[in-house]
Amino acid sequence: MCFGFRIAEPHHDGTTHWHLLLFFAPDVLDKAIEIFRNYAMEVAPDEPGASKYRFDYELIDQSKGSATGYIAKYVSKNIDGAGMESESDFEVDNKALESIQRVEVWASTWGIRQFQQIGSTSVTVWRELRRLRDPLEGASLKDLEELRSACDAGDWARFIDLMGGPLVKRSEMPVRALHVTPDNNDESENKYGEIAKRLQGVIMRGGCRVITRIHEWRIQLADRDEVVAQFDQREFYKTPYEPDVIFERFSPNSGRDYK
Repeated sequence: MCFGFRIAEPHHDGTTHWHLLLFFAPDVLDKAIEIFRNYAMEVAPDEPGASKYRFDYELIDQSKGSATGYIAKYVSKNIDGAGMESESDFEVDNKALESIQRVEVWASTWGIRQFQQIGSTSVTVWRELRRLRDPLEGASLKDLEELRSACDAGDWARFIDLMGGPLVKRSEMPVRALHVTPDNNDESENKYGEIAKRLQGVIMRGGCRVITRIHEWRIQLADRDEVVAQFDQREFYKTPYEPDVIFERFSPNSGRDYK
């Protein structure tokens, strides 16, 4: 078992490669290295340069820098290049800042998930509990309130401890994300015709549920006359662009239209 972080980057030809920051127990480290190397060399192992370039690893050396510094560099390089104005991107022979737009287009075009946490506890539970600002009351929610309090305070370390530690098994987490199937299957189908479940809150191991998403949003066409009536028409049509379609965000649960 391990936990850490993965970042996907493109080579000069657009081929994806990974940078991983992983933490293993010392007694499984050699086995983990062996598994990574075997996967890297599984296809065409005799290709020139395969053994040298397909897989490499380096143990954390505090004299060279921290794990945080290592991962922050690659996160920055793939978002906005903050703090890397003078750095070069040796992967594509460009200045780091010059590569950022290309990386963004590459990730968007091919649907590449650039950043992903590996192992550890559920980030979704953390995000959902941070949506709850008011304390949870009741003896049955005492443990969940401790988690919510840690999330609300931004205390990630305490959250991990309360969830069972960084190496906790998914089946042993005290809280997990609650996904439900909507009543109206027509509205829950994805583009492949599959019924997609929706995130609604969190659920404790004992079955207690807490709903964190009370609104259900959808995008639909607004009534043009109704929208125009809300504006002074002389101001509304001052711009050279007159929209043919106006969109609105609508929450059937809130009783209000947000346009």
